[in-house]
Amino acid sequence: MIHRDVKPANVMLDSGKRAKLTDFGVARITEGDAESADMTRAGQLIGTPSYMSPEQIQGQTIDRRSDIFSAGVLFYQLLTGKKPFEGAGFPLAKKIVQDDPAPPSTLVQIPAPIDRVIARALAKAPEKRYQSAREFAEALERVRIGKPLGPEVGEAEQEFWNEVKDSVDPGDIELYVAQFPQGAFVELARKRMAELGTRKKRPSK
Repeated sequence: MIHRDVKPANVMLDSGKRAKLTDFGVARITEGDAESADMTRAGQLIGTPSYMSPEQIQGQTIDRRSDIFSAGVLFYQLLTGKKPFEGAGFPLAKKIVQDDPAPPSTLVQIPAPIDRVIARALAKAPEKRYQSAREFAEALERVRIGKPLGPEVGEAEQEFWNEVKDSVDPGDIELYVAQFPQGAFVELARKRMAELGTRKKRPSK
């Protein structure tokens, strides 16, 4: 599911003071993984501009990682009282696509590792963000309990993944997992292997 409008007005607290995401009026339900799902089509602009991802505000195809970016914007605002990208129209869009906001720790007194979490959630390229809400939440939990965060995506890992991600040979994807068992793209790699395995099992016509 892609919510497409994650923002403060759509987050409410229940009777147990647990945060709940609401208003799924513009959400899209997808089938399969992000690579093959029926995603938001290019040219559609649905959502609130200040919380849009770079790909969303440019009207490009989006997947669940766009919601990760929006959640990063929301979290930044909750921490600092300011949106990471201010403005309207083209100037706002330009900031979202090109500019990096000030690290939250320069605005308020918070643990420095939060800067890394925010930076990854707000990465311009979807493949450099957290690949799921669970991964985002786990990083925040590690900061909360004082555990170190995992390594950032290095150039070697990024280049390796770029070379194998579109391969039709499961062995190529398996090699990535073997080389980077804690890598940023392991979840995508496993889904890709499962997809390729399913294709191989289909009887030929």
